[in-house]
Amino acid sequence: MVAFRHCHFVAFEKSDLLFVCVLRPLSSDIAIDENEIQAAKWMPFQELVEQPFYEEDHMLRRVIEICVATYEDCYSGFVAHQLTSKLDGKLSFLYYDDTMLGKKFG
Repeated sequence: MVAFRHCHFVAFEKSDLLFVCVLRPLSSDIAIDENEIQAAKWMPFQELVEQPFYEEDHMLRRVIEICVATYEDCYSGFVAHQLTSKLDGKLSFLYYDDTMLGKKFG
């Protein structure tokens, strides 16, 4: 786990928790359960981060930065930061270490 966030009174007036984990695949094979998801694919990193959904959301952009820093072994802990997400438009806390962030991507 490299970050987590909490926000009160989101959907159905309930609190919301988001946990961000960095995982490494055991293979490049993708097994799709058609009862759960319609499609899945591996894509180049640039293709992922250039999608409007990610470009327009400050929280998701920061989550991507955190994952890149973790992958590059430049990340080491959590500090609370207030950010607004496009998903709900509310101010919430995202916990991460910002000492090694700031690299631009995309």
